[in-house]
Amino acid sequence: MMTYQIKIKGMSCQNCVRHVTEALTEIPGTINVKLSLEENQAVVETQEKMDPQVFRQALEEAGYSMEDVAAS
Repeated sequence: MMTYQIKIKGMSCQNCVRHVTEALTEIPGTINVKLSLEENQAVVETQEKMDPQVFRQALEEAGYSMEDVAAS
């Protein structure tokens, strides 16, 4: 299992949190998504290592952008 901390730009309300959560949850291999509006950050757990561009694409399609990603 891999964990990614993703900094997100463009979230301003709980509706944004819902949209981002849905976008990240739909990525194949995603196990869990936790979002923090206050920190503009998502913590995503996946079954295996993923290319960060997968997260960037999902966020951009939902109308947001990824500032940074860190894997652990």
